Amino acid sequence: MLCNTTVYGRVDADNVGDKLELYLLRGEVGAAQALHEKVQSAVQWLQGVLRDEVGFTILFAGCDDILFQGSREVYDRNRLERLRGLFRERSTVTLSCGVGPSLEAALKNLLIAKLAGKDRIVDMHDEVALSTTEAQNNRGRQEQPRRLSS
Repeated sequence: MLCNTTVYGRVDADNVGDKLELYLLRGEVGAAQALHEKVQSAVQWLQGVLRDEVGFTILFAGCDDILFQGSREVYDRNRLERLRGLFRERSTVTLSCGVGPSLEAALKNLLIAKLAGKDRIVDMHDEVALSTTEAQNNRGRQEQPRRLSS
């Protein structure tokens, strides 16, 4: 059982830069501006909910991402899943989340969420599951002794 009482999280909107760049390459400046404004509005909304309703401290909020810190007692994966759905309704883009007992774990879990297909949460429970799976996969792989050629 993890005894750390602090949790860190980073949320990042998926593929926003790519979508904006494609709009701009097509000369669709208005569409790019509209997407940017939707994402900015949704990030500001989510920042407020995480701070004011959930009780997290916002460490920073960027163009399409938020880094937060708070008590493990207020972290609720189901609530974060609902907030991701509401973010998508407001912005038309999906959201990936990494949550962990340290800043490094949260960043690693966000990277895993992105690499695993985006539009998901990876938290400390997934991190343990991934470590366990990795250990099980490696358990049977003992290096075979090499034959020396004669």
